[in-house]
Amino acid sequence: MDRIVLITLSLALIVFGQANDFYPGRSAQVLLRPNNYEENSAIFLLNRHGESKQIDVVETSVADYISHTLGGPVVNSDIHDSVSKDLPKGNLFDKDVANLFVIVDGVDSEYLQEAIAKKYVKLVQQTTQNGKNGMLGKFSRSGYPRDAVSSIASMVSGSTPSSHGIVGSFWFDSEGAKQVAFRDNGLPSQENVADILALNYEGQSLITCISADVQLAHALCVNQFIKPFGNNSERSNWNAFGYYFDQWNNRMDDIYGEYRVEAMNGGIEELMAISPAMKSFLTAAGIQSSFNEDASELIITLPELSLSATFEVNIPEISTFFVELEMIRKLNEQLTEALIFSNLVNDNIPDMHSIAVSSLKGLKQHYGYPSTQFEVAFLVLDSMISNVMSNLKELYRGKLSVEAVFLGMSAAESMQNNQELREQIFNTYLTQGVDEEIYATSFPAIYVQNPLDKISICANLQSSSSFQVVCAPAFEEISNFGVFRQGTNNTNVTTGDKDAPEYQITLWSSVILGIVLLTIVYTMASMDTGGDTLISRMTSVKKSQ
Repeated sequence: MDRIVLITLSLALIVFGQANDFYPGRSAQVLLRPNNYEENSAIFLLNRHGESKQIDVVETSVADYISHTLGGPVVNSDIHDSVSKDLPKGNLFDKDVANLFVIVDGVDSEYLQEAIAKKYVKLVQQTTQNGKNGMLGKFSRSGYPRDAVSSIASMVSGSTPSSHGIVGSFWFDSEGAKQVAFRDNGLPSQENVADILALNYEGQSLITCISADVQLAHALCVNQFIKPFGNNSERSNWNAFGYYFDQWNNRMDDIYGEYRVEAMNGGIEELMAISPAMKSFLTAAGIQSSFNEDASELIITLPELSLSATFEVNIPEISTFFVELEMIRKLNEQLTEALIFSNLVNDNIPDMHSIAVSSLKGLKQHYGYPSTQFEVAFLVLDSMISNVMSNLKELYRGKLSVEAVFLGMSAAESMQNNQELREQIFNTYLTQGVDEEIYATSFPAIYVQNPLDKISICANLQSSSSFQVVCAPAFEEISNFGVFRQGTNNTNVTTGDKDAPEYQITLWSSVILGIVLLTIVYTMASMDTGGDTLISRMTSVKKSQ
């Protein structure tokens, strides 16, 4: 009997999977994972109090790491104890005043190790140059990240998609309609570390986020519906800036409105693949650049490494990479020169700057991997990020912490690229209950139209040994997910975190005083009043002779 129960429970775990992979109303009912998948991502950490050592970092611990280095509150209390051993010890009264968070999508750990071995990577050389502050770590993703959007949302929120609700850059609702992350019905249901810093310091932290991809800019920056100063405040009073590339108008724009870009001293002019300022930067970094006669091709040469590559800048996925570099360069420049930024940099209130490089992945897909174009593009990007880090270290007088995450191919992406497997699975196992058009778009996440078909589809898929199958649990098992830890809904985050330190101090002070009082009472009540004590001698009755 016991054996039957054990087998039944094992099958239930296989069929229904783990609740932390699913978000009700957004996640597909069935998720497929490749067999023998190995994470191929990496992370570099820089802080003034760390030690040079090998560490393993899970994406849900990144938000706590960032907040910790800045002296902010705990982001994810559920995992804080387990990751606290890897947090930099430091001095409570000597925290960093700025953080630089960089994500490079499309560069895996294997390529990075090769580049480091050749001493190509300036960022790593700067990170580890003093011998003790640079930390190289293995980076792993938790839950089921479909793409960089869901993975970054997990990093900055300190939780899995089952809590923050960003299961990918898009998903399908129960009606089969496509919903896009960070738009009307695709808002996150949880604060990220930028939100928490904005709330904890009442909107006074300078928070900048930049990416060519508007969704990644949204994922990194303060939620546009958050109100740090209360419900009546104007968003123009925030110190948050989120920049992305508007491809339709070929310009840099801000997720909060155009006035933010205008504040950057004329930042709304059309972006060029290589501006005069960018050319000057490249020259200073020892990189030569020139166009061909009709300006359709850009030739970049790195004389020190004897590398040269030609880029077709009229192709959108190629030109976007150089435009993204120009956006990063421009923000880096403005942090030093624009008055709106310089005042905030010098106020000694913790600031956070985030960069998500999304366009390198498109360049990689176009030219193939490995290729000379990819290698040269990565080294140019490395020079740019290194320059940003050096500039911020100088601006913040050395009190800067850095996290650089290099994202390799996720488990989902490794299956997405296998068109033959996708067609084989559909023709063999999904004869009913699945819309073919939605399936082709969402694979390896499978949306089942009729919930009753889910169990039979899962059973059919389990008969294959070519991949792993995880099926959504019953809705009631996850219906309590997707709510703000301190808020009420995803359009109005409350400021509950602001009073957390005072509450904790009051609570634990009361507990400690209570324990001390109980100890005193217990000690007095159990005191030994034997004949040798002063009390005994003073209270004893003299015996009659």
